[in-house]
Amino acid sequence: LPWPVAHLRVRADQLSWTRRGSDVPESWAMPEAENAGRFAVGFDMGAGFGDPVVVNVPFVEWPVGAASARVAEIGPDGRTGLWAVI
Repeated sequence: LPWPVAHLRVRADQLSWTRRGSDVPESWAMPEAENAGRFAVGFDMGAGFGDPVVVNVPFVEWPVGAASARVAEIGPDGRTGLWAVI
């Protein structure tokens, strides 16, 4: 699975995060696959998290009325990593 994202923050109606990578590994046992940096982002608009959108940059506009958000990196094999929630 890809690394979980970190440092989620909302400023001026923009959600941003920091991508983690193999420069701070949890295990040296297996090398990390290259990843272009795709992320799944979901927002809770009051009725639970809807379908996530996929973005290629570490930020997205915070929609009006969103109660919370979650972000996960998508690995090169298409698997979604662990969700980080704000």
